[in-house]
Amino acid sequence: MGTPTYIALATITLTGSDGEIVFSNIPQSFRDLVIVANFQNSGTGSASRLRLNGDTGSSYFSVWMVANGSSTGSSSESSQTSARLFGAATGPSNAFSNIGTVQIMDYTATDKHKIALARFGSANTDAQASSIRWASNSAISSITIFDVLGQTYQAGSTFSLYGVRA
Repeated sequence: MGTPTYIALATITLTGSDGEIVFSNIPQSFRDLVIVANFQNSGTGSASRLRLNGDTGSSYFSVWMVANGSSTGSSSESSQTSARLFGAATGPSNAFSNIGTVQIMDYTATDKHKIALARFGSANTDAQASSIRWASNSAISSITIFDVLGQTYQAGSTFSLYGVRA
């Protein structure tokens, strides 16, 4: 098996603040998708969530772990209207130190639920990893990232989407 090839599909660079990032009309010609985010929040608490194809039904399941240098934790949630990506209860609002990646496997498959892995790190707070299941057999054509705590992503934040060829 060869090395995967990453093809840049879209980059969103904010010129002002925005509470929602949307990738739409995603080409259906790749195996996996990867999102890389470098962002600044409007406040010190953030909780980025994921929605696929605009689905607001109770079809998202997440398991995550977190470590911040002095403590660790883990939890899960089921039957949610969006999936947990990353967040920081005391995250920085004055620097671009929030880095997140999301890998969505087999996003065009119509015979299985979709699985995603998210990783997050912030220079001033913690490291996190999440495993996500979207209970749908639909191919993914749009991705929405938003902050459920009402924070906005600030000017200069970038969110890049890549298609992966195996």
